[in-house]
Amino acid sequence: MAFNDSILLVEDDPADVFMYRKALEPHMNGAIHCEGRAAGVSASLQTVRPAFVVTDLKLPGADGTSVVRMVRDIGALPVIVCSTSDDPADVKRSYAAGANAYVRKPRDLDGWSELARCLVCFWGQLNLQPQ
Repeated sequence: MAFNDSILLVEDDPADVFMYRKALEPHMNGAIHCEGRAAGVSASLQTVRPAFVVTDLKLPGADGTSVVRMVRDIGALPVIVCSTSDDPADVKRSYAAGANAYVRKPRDLDGWSELARCLVCFWGQLNLQPQ
């Protein structure tokens, strides 16, 4: 089943944006909206109503926990922090900010494909959100 809604991706690394797109697009009919900085998230959420937000933890200017807090201020959208860091302090800080999940960035295409499949299946299809 294809995912028809959109996703907001907050990621500053063009290589990671490419990998997200390559992995997510086979599972989606909806759009992947990309922001390279936390500062652009509020404006994006005024024009796009994604099913969920995926943010990198290490962003220029402000980190992913800022993104989590911005989204929390706006509404009940799920926010997934996806980072290369497995530092317990980063995980704890992300959840304390209100993240719904924290996952490690994959190392290869198979890992990116599995991450995309899991994100779309759980957050896009199985998880029920308030209307």
